[in-house]
Amino acid sequence: MCDDYHERLYWIRRVEQMREEMEKAEELKKRTRPATPAKPAVPETAVEESEPVPA
Repeated sequence: MCDDYHERLYWIRRVEQMREEMEKAEELKKRTRPATPAKPAVPETAVEESEPVPA
């Protein structure tokens, strides 16, 4: 019974440690990723002209 308890405790701690490592890795990835600039707004004044379809 005692062995089960200690093994359970080990795995709970191990999973928590792995979760923290993954969070740190994600945070590091976010910091190192260059920020992509937003695309400039394109004015919609240009109207598409459809080509006439030959009959």
